[in-house]
Amino acid sequence: MILTFRPAWRSFTTAYIVFLALVVIFQEFNILHFLMIFYIICERYGSKLTLSDDEVVQTKGFFKIERVAIHLANIELLPINQTPWQRLIGIGTVSILDTSNPQSIILFRGLREPQRFYEELLHWHQNLMLGMPEQNTQYVF
Repeated sequence: MILTFRPAWRSFTTAYIVFLALVVIFQEFNILHFLMIFYIICERYGSKLTLSDDEVVQTKGFFKIERVAIHLANIELLPINQTPWQRLIGIGTVSILDTSNPQSIILFRGLREPQRFYEELLHWHQNLMLGMPEQNTQYVF
């Protein structure tokens, strides 16, 4: 089973505020508005976190794509980071460290309900370590 996660739309609140400020300041739609919309779309669709049966993969970039893969047997979950604002709107940052290569780290910002993702990843990791087959679970983000 493969689960795919992208940054939540609500994680771009700063960009939305800047966008609205530009509307108020310029009082018309100009190139800055298009650039702001383009930035939000590139950030949202250019970041992806994929959880498969044997690895966690982070893909970043819209034009130049960077990929970091960590095998589930080698993951170390770091604490979830949330500011008070992020806690209020239900998003956070998940960090995953590769124990076999300390240089390899996945830092995924703007994840909706990061605690649920953290628990699901921990569950998959424990099942892999115990050699138990994964049940077909429904997990919607």
